[in-house]
Amino acid sequence: RQAFVVQMVKNKKDLPNAIALNSSVVNLTRLIGPAIAGVMIATIGEGACFLVNGLSYIGVLIALLNIKVDAQAKVHFDQRKIIESLKVGYHATFKNKSIATILFFLSFMSLFGMPYITLFPALAAKVPNGGAHALGWITSSVGVGSLVSALYLVKRQGPPALAKIVGYAAVAFALFLIVLSRLDNIHFILFCVFSTGMSMMLQLSSTNSMVQSIADDDKRGRIMSFFNVALLGALPFGSLLMGFLAEHLGIHNALLINGSICIVGAIVYLKKAPAIDKYILENA
Repeated sequence: RQAFVVQMVKNKKDLPNAIALNSSVVNLTRLIGPAIAGVMIATIGEGACFLVNGLSYIGVLIALLNIKVDAQAKVHFDQRKIIESLKVGYHATFKNKSIATILFFLSFMSLFGMPYITLFPALAAKVPNGGAHALGWITSSVGVGSLVSALYLVKRQGPPALAKIVGYAAVAFALFLIVLSRLDNIHFILFCVFSTGMSMMLQLSSTNSMVQSIADDDKRGRIMSFFNVALLGALPFGSLLMGFLAEHLGIHNALLINGSICIVGAIVYLKKAPAIDKYILENA
């Protein structure tokens, strides 16, 4: 799906903004979906929430049926060469130091940072008069923060050299995660999760844009598959880790530990960011 975006863009000059728009929408909906669900559960209940979610796919199908692109030459795929094909994708991803560094950092943040969302129900239950209503507000604040970053990236002009932005966004995310670990007031919590949502979206969408900008067209799908493994493959293990820490050390200490780990990783990544931006400017 992500590799397909390039086929829909006629003018290659529009590619960075198209990639930013696509990645922003993809990651925004991943974050804003739970926010909408939280509000709906609090107002109309779980069953109706599932019903609306199912009906929403009608719009997706209509959109897909209306996409028109130029015909592509069919490539015969020999299943006997699947291992060789995987090796090509592996070398295209990890022999390129810039792409490898970007994806390793994405995996790092997916392991230690992004699973903080799994603690939202417990966080909402701990605040005074908390519960489903508080959870809806917390998840909605994440979605609003993500929307702000998405709009910035879509309107941003210039080359897709975003490595420094990713690093600074990761530092901001880690700092707000640490601050969140010390809070019990719902209003301060909402501001903090708004900020973490904004910085998280900035990381995810910018990382997507960077990788797609320097990926070869004939290997884009395979490279983006590694992108999704880095993003989604580490997330379940991060959720287990976050849950384990929260159970044995408490919610606030779990957020503090993971936030501290994230800020160390972000500082290390920032040292490599100038070289990545230089490579992107030369090869995008």
